[in-house]
Amino acid sequence: MSLALLGLMQFFICWNNTSQAQYRFSLSANYVYCFGERIIDLQGATYHLDHTQGFEVLARNNYQLNTKLDIHLNLGFRYLTFAGRSENIQYNGALNKVFASGGLGYALTKKIRLNAYIEAENNVAFNQFIFGSGDLFRINLAAELMYPLSDRLFGTILVSRAMTPITNAYIFTNPQYQFRVGLNYRLFK
Repeated sequence: MSLALLGLMQFFICWNNTSQAQYRFSLSANYVYCFGERIIDLQGATYHLDHTQGFEVLARNNYQLNTKLDIHLNLGFRYLTFAGRSENIQYNGALNKVFASGGLGYALTKKIRLNAYIEAENNVAFNQFIFGSGDLFRINLAAELMYPLSDRLFGTILVSRAMTPITNAYIFTNPQYQFRVGLNYRLFK
């Protein structure tokens, strides 16, 4: 439901002709490194998570409210690989996540912007969805710093924390914290 609402808001902002003068659209690519709990007890076994990392691409919609404040709606795809071990086995795999985020941005200085987001991403593969289950989506809080490298290119650093659900069944492959660093290219401003 929250993904559908964010998607609808993103579509409205993107195609609303009355807001074009204050609307910005950009594309981002980020390296993602997940960190947090590395030793997890799950179903009577102890697992050691060696790494979870990958990349994400996203489309950003931005509506400027005034010179300091703006609204962000983002939609993207995240691909993560993970590997770990227990006493008896070694495991590895990949996670495909679709996510949407919405939030506010604030200009700290002329160059540095701070953005705060609420993100929703799928917790399980789409072919494993059991509707009515309360843990299909993971909700994260994120803070991002943006710094201009040129007129249209920005460097970004983002840290996010999963708020719910954070049970061992999910942080087993995708830890609670994520660090992302990347580039944002503004297509039009």
